[in-house]
Amino acid sequence: MTTSEPFGSTSGGTRTITIYNNAVLRNNGNGTLKANRRIVIDASGGTIMPNSRTMLLDSADQFAGDGNLTLSDTGNYGGSFGLNAANDNFTGCVIAGAKVGSKDVPANFGLGANGSINNSPLILLANNVASLVVTAKIAGYDVPAGQTIAGVGSVRGKLNVSTAGAQVHPGSHTLPGPVTGPGVLTITNGLSMAGGGTYLWDLKTLTDDDTGAAGADFGKLDVTGGGVNLSGGVLTLGFVGTAAANDPDSGNVFWKEEHTWTILTGTTPPAGKLAVSNGTWNSGVFFTQVSGNNLELVYKRGMDTTVIVIR
Repeated sequence: MTTSEPFGSTSGGTRTITIYNNAVLRNNGNGTLKANRRIVIDASGGTIMPNSRTMLLDSADQFAGDGNLTLSDTGNYGGSFGLNAANDNFTGCVIAGAKVGSKDVPANFGLGANGSINNSPLILLANNVASLVVTAKIAGYDVPAGQTIAGVGSVRGKLNVSTAGAQVHPGSHTLPGPVTGPGVLTITNGLSMAGGGTYLWDLKTLTDDDTGAAGADFGKLDVTGGGVNLSGGVLTLGFVGTAAANDPDSGNVFWKEEHTWTILTGTTPPAGKLAVSNGTWNSGVFFTQVSGNNLELVYKRGMDTTVIVIR
C-alpha cells in the first residue's frame, strides 16, 4: 500500500524537494515550512509559485542550489516567499511577477531580520511588480561584496550598497555579463553608499534629459522615501545598444555638445555625490553633481587640442 503526506508535515525525517528543468513548485500551504524540510534549486533552474499565500523558511540552510529560482505567481493574486535565516548556500535568484489577463500579479521575495542569501551573485527584479522586501531589516539590507541588485522592480525597505564589490544596477542584467540594458529601479526607504559600492549606469541611445527618457534610454534610481547618502560610492558608465558603437571617443557629433542625465531622484537632496570610475575620455569628461533632490550625471567636452600655427 502506498501512502503520501504533505511536504510540510513534520514526520518522515528530513525531506528535500529538488526543483530542476524549470519545474514549478506550487505552494498550497500557508506559513512557516518546518525545519526538517529543504528546497534545492538545481543548476537548470525552477519556479516557486506562492499561490496567494505566505511561504516562509525560518531555519538555516533550508534553501540551497546553484540554479536560478524564478519566483512568480501566475495563477492567483500574489503571495510571498521569505527567508528568516542564513541560506547562503543558495546562489541564484530571479524575482518575476506575472500578468493574468489585464491584472499585474506581484511577486515578493522577503528577507526577515535574520534572513540572507549572501552568496547569490545577482538578485534580479525582472519586472515592475517584482519586489525584494527587506523592511524587517531596520538598518537596511546590506548588499554583500560580489552581489548585484538589478532590475526594474522595487526594493521595499532601505538598501545599503556600502561595501566594495557590492553593486546596484537599474536595468536588465545577465551573469557573467555584460549588462544588457537600462531601466528604473525603485527603493522605498533610503539608499546608502557611504562606505563604497558601485552604481552601474547604462546609456542605450544617444539622448539626455532633454531628448530621452529614463528607463527606455538610460538608467535611473528612484528613492521614494528615506534619505540618500552617496559619499564614498562610485558610478561606472556602461554604453549599450546604439550607444555601444557610438561611445564618447567614436567621433559621433552627439559628443561635441554638453549633456546632463538625471540618474537618481530622492525625496530630499542627496548627501555627497558619486565619483565616476571611467569618466575621462579623449572627447571629454563625466562627473556627477547634486541638483535639488536629484543626482545628475554631466558630460563636458574636453579641451580642443588642435594646434594652430601662424606663420
